[in-house]
Amino acid sequence: MVRIGLTGGPGSGKSTVAKIFKRQNTAFSDLDHLSRVAVEPGRPAFNKIVEYFGKSAVNDSGDLDRAFLRDRLIKNPGDKKVLEDVIHPEVFSLLALEEKRCLEAGERVFCVEAPLLFEAKMEHYFDCIVTVYCSRELQVKRVMERDGQSYESALGLIDSQISLDEKASNSDFVIYNESGVEELEKQVLEILNHLN
Repeated sequence: MVRIGLTGGPGSGKSTVAKIFKRQNTAFSDLDHLSRVAVEPGRPAFNKIVEYFGKSAVNDSGDLDRAFLRDRLIKNPGDKKVLEDVIHPEVFSLLALEEKRCLEAGERVFCVEAPLLFEAKMEHYFDCIVTVYCSRELQVKRVMERDGQSYESALGLIDSQISLDEKASNSDFVIYNESGVEELEKQVLEILNHLN
């Protein structure tokens, strides 16, 4: 089974490309989704986070209070490492379970959407890496439209990650997302044909 790491940056079009992979009946997982599952109430990571950050880390509905945690991380950047050390192992064990299910089902390709693949140094986990790429100007425009953000905020979000140029230069395949969905589908099919 070939393990594809699908990455990109804010506004590059990762989610659109992910949908195309799914439409091609590719076994699929999303690390953002798994990291939300990992911190559900009652799970080990949830309990460790509450133990470290205190009861203020839980909102009225019993879930993690993400606004509280965001503020805390801004004020205490060292806590980001603590949070990652708690969440990442849990996410990887969930991912391992999904991979095992795919193997047992006889899947040929397993695609994982991993927005922070390079930032989390996950390159070794995948057989090949696919980066969704677009120009920086287009990236900023898309983030502004998608999130209703100012130019400065959009730029801040984009610059908080490794640049698309660097990600693309360290990838096995680059999908260029500047010409619409039809062109994206063509590029995804080319990659899948190459891997099969």
